[in-house]
Amino acid sequence: MVFGKMRFIYSCVYMVGMLLLYYN
Repeated sequence: MVFGKMRFIYSCVYMVGMLLLYYN
């Protein structure tokens, strides 16, 4: 399902962004 894939990608990007903010 396209919506599920988009949500999965968004979750990955969000987690990576939080890690970058945390380490910076």
